[in-house]
Amino acid sequence: MDYWKVLGLNEGASVEEIKKAYRTLAKKYHPDHNSSPDAEKKFREVQEAYEYLKDNPDYKSSGSYSYSSSY
Repeated sequence: MDYWKVLGLNEGASVEEIKKAYRTLAKKYHPDHNSSPDAEKKFREVQEAYEYLKDNPDYKSSGSYSYSSSY
């Protein structure tokens, strides 16, 4: 899961931007306020992304790495 994408942020966003995106999306997808069938799943994904990124704001998604093999 690309945590940056889940929160709709670019890699390297500040902790304040992470928190703001989380609050906005948590309100949008909270099961008590959103009756769509996948709201709870999206809410959990948003929570997971926030919990990880708030403690690891320098996290790089796997798509941002490049390497070459010497084999």
